[in-house]
Amino acid sequence: MPGTSTALAITVCICTFRRPTGLRRLLSGLSRQTFVDVPVPAITVIVADNEGSPDNRRICDEFRQAQFHTLVYVHEPRRGISHARN
Repeated sequence: MPGTSTALAITVCICTFRRPTGLRRLLSGLSRQTFVDVPVPAITVIVADNEGSPDNRRICDEFRQAQFHTLVYVHEPRRGISHARN
């Protein structure tokens, strides 16, 4: 279609509960993604923490400051995957 943008935008949603090591490993892997033959997309990562762990918040802050495009940290106090996903 004429006048439409072909720029890519990717949003990754991560639900976590008491897994700071896994969260760090996942964010590290996402930060190393490479794109061949396409422009680097606008990447947004949303972390929904079902625990409210200071460790998870600190990890997100580290990645946000170091290299991530856009990282949003959200604490969802209601336990359960359905609450974290919504």
